[in-house]
Amino acid sequence: MTTCLRTPLAGEDIRHLIEHVNQDHTQDLLYCLQAFTPSDQPTGATLTALYADGADVTAHAPGRATTHFLAFPDAASPQDALRALASEARKKLGVDTPKRQATWTVHANEPWAGA
Repeated sequence: MTTCLRTPLAGEDIRHLIEHVNQDHTQDLLYCLQAFTPSDQPTGATLTALYADGADVTAHAPGRATTHFLAFPDAASPQDALRALASEARKKLGVDTPKRQATWTVHANEPWAGA
């Protein structure tokens, strides 16, 4: 087995991106594991490192954890590459893209005279 030594991307923005993905996009990580690894139905997933060409994602299952390297589909910013990877996983699995919904609260109803 050949091991490739990768240098993780670092910095405050990368740390924030990893925290954001782990807090808000666990389901996308699970889709990526299901689509691109032999991982057996993990119950959780954690993004542990980002590289220029991919990411380490740990699959959690009862009694064990396994880390997998997921290669990015193309060279892009880490944010765009993660989005593309999740999109490719959803497409491969036949999962619909989540719909975004915005809710607005009207605080006042006044005539607007703007151009």
